[in-house]
Amino acid sequence: PQQLMSPRQALFAPTKEVAWDQAEGEVCAQQLAPYPPGIPVVAPGEKVDKKHLAYLAQIGYNTKYIKVVHR
Repeated sequence: PQQLMSPRQALFAPTKEVAWDQAEGEVCAQQLAPYPPGIPVVAPGEKVDKKHLAYLAQIGYNTKYIKVVHR
């Protein structure tokens, strides 16, 4: 994924929650890491892409909202 800010900047930045289907193009403020295996698909500071959302939906990662950086 494209890194738009450091993980530290993303974790300490103001955030908002957006619906899963509206998160494309936003800067992630949380770690999206399905378990198992627990490896992040998207880390804080990275841009959320359509392919990431499609993959997470395909494997059954269940979330209604994603925390993103409020810009």
